[in-house]
Amino acid sequence: LNVGVDMLNHLLAHIWRGALLDTTFDGQDPESPTADLTMGIIAGAAAPALLDSFRENSPISVRTEALLQPTVRFEDPQSFNLNLGIGALKMYLSAIDTQGQSREWGVFEVSGDITATPGIDGLALTLTAQTELNFEVISAPIVPLQEDVFSNFMQSIVDGLIRSGLDSAISQIIDLESLDLFGLRLQQIYLQRLMGAPSYLQISIAFDTIQ
Repeated sequence: LNVGVDMLNHLLAHIWRGALLDTTFDGQDPESPTADLTMGIIAGAAAPALLDSFRENSPISVRTEALLQPTVRFEDPQSFNLNLGIGALKMYLSAIDTQGQSREWGVFEVSGDITATPGIDGLALTLTAQTELNFEVISAPIVPLQEDVFSNFMQSIVDGLIRSGLDSAISQIIDLESLDLFGLRLQQIYLQRLMGAPSYLQISIAFDTIQ
């Protein structure tokens, strides 16, 4: 199986055009990844004066809007690392105020890189990531935000979400150790870069017969 950068970028184009990167994480939903992130936690980094308008236990809701299509490329001809470039991803942050109304209190624009590294763990493909993102305050309609402090805070939050998502939920992308394919059993998975085809990653799978 050859995985090409052009194919991945084509897939990202469809995802972006279909607005699948434009989503909302409702902090009032207990299943939301932002459900445990409250104004009491975030106001210290963003602006303590926000607590004049919001309760400390009010959960954060986040709405995203991707203005540009993300793009992917290999970092270098020998590396397995895939670099995902993000530009002009807007994040709208809101919460329920002391009057019980949903109010937007911050808009950020996120840009930067996520480096994803595929690997092998036993008979499973894995994926880990490192992020290098920039956060710029676009709007602060209630009180001015401490941009540098809050940007660093948001970097750690987003970095943690991405890493935990990949390392725990998505890291075991495929695990065929116990799969019986008509008497064939997965024996080994290989990753390699193709000579003369710098934009491709080859995934090879070896099988043997089940005794």
